[in-house]
Amino acid sequence: MNLSKIIDDLKITLANDAFDIVHDINHHYEVWKNCVEIMDVEKLELDRNALEITAWSHDLETYNKNNDFIKLKAILNHHNVQDTMTAKIIKIIDEHSWSKKQTLLESKVIFDADKLEFVSIPRWEYSLQAFKDQLITEARMKKYEGVMNEVMFKALDRFYFESTKIKYEKLLKEFIGYAKLKNIFKNGKIRMNIKSIS
Repeated sequence: MNLSKIIDDLKITLANDAFDIVHDINHHYEVWKNCVEIMDVEKLELDRNALEITAWSHDLETYNKNNDFIKLKAILNHHNVQDTMTAKIIKIIDEHSWSKKQTLLESKVIFDADKLEFVSIPRWEYSLQAFKDQLITEARMKKYEGVMNEVMFKALDRFYFESTKIKYEKLLKEFIGYAKLKNIFKNGKIRMNIKSIS
C-alpha cells in the first residue's frame, strides 16, 4: 500500500468532485490537521494510516443508508488496499456521524477532529461567501443551520479528548462573536438568509 499515492488520489477527487463546497478539500485538510494535533497532544497510539485515509475521505461522498462508498472503494481497490483495512476505514467513516457511537480509537479522533470544524471561522467565512454567490443552495444552508443549532452547544459533552474540549470551547466563543458580527446569530441560534448576511 502506497499511502501517499492513495492520499493524492483522494485529494484529486476532492478537488474535482467534492459533494458540496462545505465538504471540499479544505475541510478534509483541516480535519487531518486536527487529527495530527489530537494524536500529538494526547500521545495516542493508533492506526495512523487508516486515520489519515479516513481524514481525507470521511466526507468524500454522500454516504447513503446502504453505505456503498463507491468512490472510496474504487480508489482503495486501485491501490490494492487489503479488505481488512478497507473495512476498518469504512467503519471509522460510518462512526464519524453525530448520530453514531464511536467504538474505535480512530473513530473517536475523527469524530473530535471533524466536529471542531463546526465552529471554524474560516470554514464559515468560505461557506457564507459561497452562499452569497449562490454556489450553495438555500436548502443546503438551512440544513447546515439546523445541524449547527442542534449540536453547537451539545458538542462539548460529546468530545472524547480533553484537549479537544478545551480547543472547542475557545473556538465556540470566537465563533459566536464572529456570527454576531455577520448577523447570523440571534437569540442563541444560527439564523441565515442571503439578505441578512453582512
